Amino acid sequence: MMNLLYTLFVVNNKYKYTILQNRDNQTMECTKCHERKDISEFSLKNKKEGIYYLHCDDCRKYTLQMQYKYKNKAKDEYEIKKITNVIDCECGKSFVSFRDYHIYRHVNSQHHKNYISCKNR
Repeated sequence: MMNLLYTLFVVNNKYKYTILQNRDNQTMECTKCHERKDISEFSLKNKKEGIYYLHCDDCRKYTLQMQYKYKNKAKDEYEIKKITNVIDCECGKSFVSFRDYHIYRHVNSQHHKNYISCKNR
């Protein structure tokens, strides 16, 4: 029977880092894939204190790839909205409107009110 040492770090009343240590080798369970892997398959989050990431390098790599894809997709959608949501007002201003709030803000702006009042005279 092997003697296992279980260390649990608690930060701000939340369980942050779990490390399962063995006298012969160090292993840690990935919180994504739930596989127990050698500690060398985890990256250090804080080298000074020796704290490792909760996810193994493979899971972290996959997660970062998905985040990168999502961010690129969101950025492309934002660029399309910037082009298609341009409003040219009769007062000579053009602006991008993502929500109705932007239209109301422009209609109530001093520039727009001055133009409309001069036009009605």
